[in-house]
Amino acid sequence: MLMTPGLYARKTLLHVHYLLTSSCTVLTAPLDIVLYPFLDYNLYKAVHCLVNTVLHFAVALPLITTTRCAYGRDRFNGFSDIEQALMCAPDWKPGFLVVTAGIRALGKLVDNWLNIVLVVVEHNVGRVTVVCAQTATVGEVWAGVETLFEAKDRPLKLVGMSEALLAVTDGSSTAFHSLVDGASTVFALGHFPFPVDPKLGVAPVM
Repeated sequence: MLMTPGLYARKTLLHVHYLLTSSCTVLTAPLDIVLYPFLDYNLYKAVHCLVNTVLHFAVALPLITTTRCAYGRDRFNGFSDIEQALMCAPDWKPGFLVVTAGIRALGKLVDNWLNIVLVVVEHNVGRVTVVCAQTATVGEVWAGVETLFEAKDRPLKLVGMSEALLAVTDGSSTAFHSLVDGASTVFALGHFPFPVDPKLGVAPVM
């Protein structure tokens, strides 16, 4: 819900950062530190999860529970007393999954910000201790997922998610490779609700 406005906000701040640093190099280091949180996708994911957590627990959960309970208590459906009690109990899991995702994104944001502060300070004092290793190529990510995905004989599909994020999927599992978050790869094994044929095409949904 809020990721798309966040992406536009990030692009706007990228232009602001470029405009200010190109016209006044003295501001480069302070702006790198101050503006970095607004250039990290994790900030917008954390805000997205926070808003959706409030909406879920305040609006969605009561409505879902009330509707399911009314359906369970309808005598024409023939549910037992235990089944009715279970259907009238709220399902907390989806909400806590959103909370967990938000906390994880916030933690990554703080961790990345501290790393950037260290890199900027060391660069400006002339003492560089952080040396970035060579990022993995698309071919290396492609070869790495073949050994982890369950179906070994399924074709793979490369999907561009953004300028700095790509995904490799076999229609059942997906490996998301980020080029900005320490060039890390995150695996989502079996996350498709049902297997699809990658040869027919796979497109990202933002």
